[in-house]
Amino acid sequence: MALSSHSRSVRLPVVALACAIVAACGGGSPAQQTPPSSASVPAAAQDPAVRRLVMAVVPPGTESNQIRLITQTESWQLRPTYEHLIGLDPTNGKYVPMLATEWSLEPDGMSYRYKLRRGVQFHGGNGEFSAKDVAFSYEDTTKPDAVSSENNLLRGVVDRVEVVNDYEVVFHLNKPDVDFESVVSEQQGGLRIMSKAHFDAIGEPTLQGTPLAGTGPYQFKERAQGSYVRFERVPYQHWRVRPDFPEFEYRLQTESSGRLAGLLAGEVHITNLPSDLVPQAEARGYKIIRGRVPALRSFLAWQCCFVNSQTGEYPAHPNSPLLDPRVRQGLNKAINRDEINRAFFGGKGEPMHLNHFHPTREGWDPSWVTRFPDEYGYDTARARSLLAEGGQPNLRTSVIVRPLALFPGAEDITEAIAGYWRSVGVDVQLATIDPGEIAAAQRQLRYDNHSVMVGTSGTQFVTLAVRRIRVELDPQRRGELYRQEGNRRFDLQLDVPLFWLPAEAIVDPKVVADYVFPGSISGTWTHPENIKAVR
Repeated sequence: MALSSHSRSVRLPVVALACAIVAACGGGSPAQQTPPSSASVPAAAQDPAVRRLVMAVVPPGTESNQIRLITQTESWQLRPTYEHLIGLDPTNGKYVPMLATEWSLEPDGMSYRYKLRRGVQFHGGNGEFSAKDVAFSYEDTTKPDAVSSENNLLRGVVDRVEVVNDYEVVFHLNKPDVDFESVVSEQQGGLRIMSKAHFDAIGEPTLQGTPLAGTGPYQFKERAQGSYVRFERVPYQHWRVRPDFPEFEYRLQTESSGRLAGLLAGEVHITNLPSDLVPQAEARGYKIIRGRVPALRSFLAWQCCFVNSQTGEYPAHPNSPLLDPRVRQGLNKAINRDEINRAFFGGKGEPMHLNHFHPTREGWDPSWVTRFPDEYGYDTARARSLLAEGGQPNLRTSVIVRPLALFPGAEDITEAIAGYWRSVGVDVQLATIDPGEIAAAQRQLRYDNHSVMVGTSGTQFVTLAVRRIRVELDPQRRGELYRQEGNRRFDLQLDVPLFWLPAEAIVDPKVVADYVFPGSISGTWTHPENIKAVR
């Protein structure tokens, strides 16, 4: 079939067909590691080519200056201003000390002790960071209106936060948790450290005001809703790193053609582009910089078959045609993934045999590779047969569409998949919905016969969200539990696996010399303080 070159897409959570939703990811990391090498970079003698570095990205679905009201994949809009107890080395994805100089699991196996860095200043003259700010940040993060799965996870697993003294805190958990370190770290970003003194002074942040002060190397400057979010370098010697650029801006631009035009005009210095526009940028001398820790992936998530978290009832929509695994398999087999890879990613996408699982991750089963052609491979005749066997020879369904900041081209891919489904007789409605409405409908489980494009760099545990894996401390047993969960998901066709993708930024080489970012954090466009200037 001919692929369309224009479309829209969205980021929504994975279907839960037989288990309650939880989240986490992780594993310990030596507390004695040193921060990333960028921490020791001295201030350069020469000024950068521009004072304000502009990164153009797809707008988030929800704009907010209250971090707990932003989903994890959209938290990049405030990330430059905040730091975490545990950092992530952007060159290799390993844990490093950040606001905690060291941490350890207590002998009870259910408590984590953090010793805190001294002398770290909050933005705006809001005083020195201390243990009371950690306790406050946890309390604020876990308020009932928090929208991120990490917030719910912290709320469910932490019994209390003990402030031992100004520079030591203990998180007492109500059960063992193998992924707690990851959740409070920069990897998952579930616990951004905010100033209690600032909250006491201004109360809840508003979109027209300022977010609560953080300790990052950039501080919040201003926001124009729907247009940009700007940050400025702190006016003192930051404890960790001095950014090359005095100001940094996320410019919000939905259309990839607009981002390219801004790049060519010199108004934008770094952005991401779909594969069909990258050659144009490269031909004009613009360069590609890739994330150092590959983890970005794309897939289509069914929106139909949830567990009602309030009542425990499953399924929340018992009449959904997508409940039948034969229907889901038929839709999977209607998609020509090779054609999508060539058309939209220039063949750079690594085929995903099972979402969340990779040969480098826990629980990998090589049999998924050999079984994939029969179970998921492109076969229109078999797709039609499966839809009929599932009682849906004339299936009607909806695909929710909107752009994704994580990877360009998501709109086109969504429309292409809808085209593949139409070619096997499915009546597909493309539903363009306001992003704020999408998030609200998700929380209320209103979608009953829908699917949606997802882009995420979330770690395996958080995105799988299986409670029994979370409490398993033995690595060998945990790997077996992952395999069991993987086989369940593979057999039930729990989503539409597509590709593992490189996180790529297109930069103006007259302005940007390098950008060291992991690419493995949900939100992708992190560590702007590491963007190096051409001098």
